[in-house]
Amino acid sequence: MRKSFISLAFLLFAGLQVVFAQKSVSGIVTSSADNLALPGVSVVLRGTTTGTLTDSEGKYSIQVPNNQAILLFSFIGYKSQEITVGNQTNLNVILEVSITQMDEVVVTALGIKRQAKALSYSSAEVKGNEIQKVPELNLMNSLQGKIAGVDINVSGTGAAGSSNVRIRGNTSISRDNNPLYVIDGVPITRASSSVGGRDLGDALTTLNPNDIETMSILKGAAATALYGSRASNGVILITTKGGTNQRGIGITYNGSFGIENYVDPFRNRQKLYGNSGSNGDNSDTYPTTWNQEVHRNWGPRYDGRALGINWNDNPEIPMVFDYMEDHWDSFMRTGGTITNDISFSGGSQTQKFRGSFSDMRYTSPIPNSNMNRQTVSLSVNSKFGKKITLDARANYSTSKSKNRVNPQRYVQMLSLIPTSWDINWLKGQTDKWGAKPDGWMLPFSTNDYYQNPYWSAYQDSENDQRDRVSVSASLRYDITPWMYIMGRLGTETSNIKVTNIDAYGFLRGNVAGTGAVAEYTTIDNQLNGEYSLNFNKKFGDFNVVAMFGGSATRSHYNRDGISGDQLLIPFYHVITNAGQLYTSVGNSNSGINSLYGSAELSYKDIVYLTATGRNDWFSTLAPANNSIFYPSVGISYLLSNQIKLPDWWSFAKIRASYAEVGGGSSSYATKIGYSFDATGYMSTPLLSLPGSINNPNLQPYETREYEVGFDFRFFQNRIGIDYAYYDKKTTNDIVGVTLPQTSGYTSATVNLGAIGNKGHEIMLTLVPISNKFNLEINMAYSYNMGKILDLGGASEVSAGSVSIGGGIDVKQIVGERPYAMYGYTQKKVNGDPVWEKWTFSYNSQNHQSWRPARDPQKTLLGYGTHPNSASITATLTWKGLSLSAMVDGKWGATVAFEAEQEMVERGQSTSTLPGRDGSLFLEGVYNTGTASEPVYSDVSTATGYTINANPSANLPNAVIVAGNEIPYHVKHFENFYRTGMVQRVSELVVFNASYAKFRQVAIGYTIPKSIYRSIPVQNISVSLVGRNLFDIINHLPNGDPGTGGAIGINNRALPSARSYTMNLSVNF
Repeated sequence: MRKSFISLAFLLFAGLQVVFAQKSVSGIVTSSADNLALPGVSVVLRGTTTGTLTDSEGKYSIQVPNNQAILLFSFIGYKSQEITVGNQTNLNVILEVSITQMDEVVVTALGIKRQAKALSYSSAEVKGNEIQKVPELNLMNSLQGKIAGVDINVSGTGAAGSSNVRIRGNTSISRDNNPLYVIDGVPITRASSSVGGRDLGDALTTLNPNDIETMSILKGAAATALYGSRASNGVILITTKGGTNQRGIGITYNGSFGIENYVDPFRNRQKLYGNSGSNGDNSDTYPTTWNQEVHRNWGPRYDGRALGINWNDNPEIPMVFDYMEDHWDSFMRTGGTITNDISFSGGSQTQKFRGSFSDMRYTSPIPNSNMNRQTVSLSVNSKFGKKITLDARANYSTSKSKNRVNPQRYVQMLSLIPTSWDINWLKGQTDKWGAKPDGWMLPFSTNDYYQNPYWSAYQDSENDQRDRVSVSASLRYDITPWMYIMGRLGTETSNIKVTNIDAYGFLRGNVAGTGAVAEYTTIDNQLNGEYSLNFNKKFGDFNVVAMFGGSATRSHYNRDGISGDQLLIPFYHVITNAGQLYTSVGNSNSGINSLYGSAELSYKDIVYLTATGRNDWFSTLAPANNSIFYPSVGISYLLSNQIKLPDWWSFAKIRASYAEVGGGSSSYATKIGYSFDATGYMSTPLLSLPGSINNPNLQPYETREYEVGFDFRFFQNRIGIDYAYYDKKTTNDIVGVTLPQTSGYTSATVNLGAIGNKGHEIMLTLVPISNKFNLEINMAYSYNMGKILDLGGASEVSAGSVSIGGGIDVKQIVGERPYAMYGYTQKKVNGDPVWEKWTFSYNSQNHQSWRPARDPQKTLLGYGTHPNSASITATLTWKGLSLSAMVDGKWGATVAFEAEQEMVERGQSTSTLPGRDGSLFLEGVYNTGTASEPVYSDVSTATGYTINANPSANLPNAVIVAGNEIPYHVKHFENFYRTGMVQRVSELVVFNASYAKFRQVAIGYTIPKSIYRSIPVQNISVSLVGRNLFDIINHLPNGDPGTGGAIGINNRALPSARSYTMNLSVNF
């Protein structure tokens, strides 16, 4: 008994020694890049499972057994550190940024988290804080130029417009080539639409950038194969923020204030000459009425003389013939964005939560146009016991827009109004801007097809509201430490309500100016359910990660619309006032059932072999054709983990993959759908056949791609090179084709053709300075060569056209790059331009003139897509200060620029200035022989002629003209440039679309804690960001090559908006 008591006392004493030997160590973990606190850093006692995470303020506290204890600090994107505790109880740690990040865990298809080093394909991940810095209403626009292989085209329809994203070129000849977007594991509908020439935006405009944790871009087929039919164009995975394990509740406020202006698209508008007093050009006459031929600037040089007439016959506005202003800058206003966002988060190791609310108020630079958006998000992650984990997220967004922009109205109209006017005159003399006292539109020209821009902004109207709800929940049950099952259910609903009014009072508007009203609602719903069994177990030197599961997706779309015109009561714009009503109703349902699986086998952290497979069954195809299997296989080999490399070579990985993806058709393409007309014939409702014939034999299209690449790091990770080569081919493409009228249909949907893309992607990272100062340079370059491989026996199909330049056709041609542009060129002989004589009639008098001799057939002018894109970003950090700048560009495409033809036709382009003070003398040759046997002579040797006096045409005296002369009299200049040049010769309005922009500069500062130590604030940071500052390279005579023109046609797109935004972030 005594011995037992002594033994028990000894053990108790020894245990107390251990207890009292333990001590608490605490501190703050910050980043070396900006001195900001790092939440979520893993702090583990080496050799044990004891650990914790830093809270939202970067703070941690952990118990250690003795002074010899070693703590391991690790965080994604930073170099891990091991520190011996020693006699310290307060241990602050600064983690250094790591550009290698091979141990980083990234989000891949189906939300599966994998180590970056195991990936057999190229991918990119953007952190949420990078997106939050850039003030773009459509968050995809903030990524312009940053990611190799991802081409983002700004639509040129305003800041709240849609974005067009292409990943590794066009996957289809004519289908939508935008990628699939997945938010927190739930695929969403992009839902881009328009009304009355106004872009209503897409789902990306509804998202709050401050809620985003990461955005992963899955570029290749191997990366997206597990998404099957919806992922042939690539996938963009968006993961929103969740709660963290921390003491108390962390509160974060993010606020921003920005201003913006549209870059003037008329920078090369001539300012020397105005409109004449005749119907066309005449250097000797001046306007005799206020609105006479105002859109034709072929008159005399501005000289400041009083014209003796009043604008709109208003004696308070006498007209002076002199340059007054650039209407673009005078009409536009300074736009702005104010955003306030507050979030709260907290939790323990088993229960975590986060909630946020944001309010965004946007004012467009275009008058009377704005957008407001509010978002609410909530996420909960709960662990019940040791085996069950629940993750639930909900997001709600509502946005209201007033008068979304119709770009063509403003770009065209503001180019026509005389520069000798004050644009404010067009407001009129009443409170109804843009209107006459009788309420009808105040025109600015005798050509009453032209709409007053103030009428467009204040009388025509468009209002829409978009509500989006997204809810998802996943439940995981851990069967064993190495096996679990998981289920996820998610739904997303987008509801859009639109009212569009074409105001009563525009004579050339709807039904002789009696106005029109349209109202419609669309509801788009996606329901996605999935389940999986997951396995992760080590077998000696081998590790196996496997998954098997299935999913079901159901899509529902409904549209209810009504429109009416011929308003009965003038200026009363409600649908019940319409004299004629029309209905627009649409409904579609579709579904996809899927089974899929994946397996990853790794050996000694050296080789990772991955294989996936998915089978989809489509409701949109006939049962005999509705099933397709998508396999993928890839290998990642970490050379540096097996072979001793030279000291200067830090890391080496090579990778290769092959995959197949594809998809089905849109709803009801295999069945006949009837249109219902409630008005019908003599008030009898009618059912009518569709214009497009159904095709019950449609089959899934297939995209096959292989990719090889490497990731090398040198000189202790100071230099990093990530390279990828891919070869992608789509076959059995589903496209629409035009049918002859004799068929009774206008078009058909068929499996037709193949398109291929081959390309290179390079991401280069340099860290030349890494000390107290840190300088990092990132360069991205991508080259994509697309090619039309087959068109089902046809040699070409149309992809669009525009009438300028005599007619420019955009085609898909076998053997050529996509979007080949064909048009007329001026004939040349031995490099000399060829001219031909022609005659025009004016006021019953024939006039001899010259025009370019065209080549008889349209020739290739270029291609509508850029094969090359690149960017360079430099970031300098020092203590709490950071400075970054970005330049990006594209090259290799051409664009047909419609606005330039109009400016040339109207005498407003600087290209029409030579010769106006005298005459224009042509150089080149002309044919003095016959068409079959031409003889070319110098045009200067042509015989001169005399223009006879014609007082009725404001030509009191005869004019002697040299043989090669274009005189500045009686419409000669106008007809030479307008009818002879830009309306006949396409190459005159097609330009090199290559550009380089100083895209962004940003400066940020984290205010030292010592300044506000006495208040309950953890950190404060401020930043100033400038976007779209100026063009470094721009070959267009006017306008912006970086907007519109996605397929080679710029149809009066708005230019980029130059913005300056101040951001404030406060953590409590």
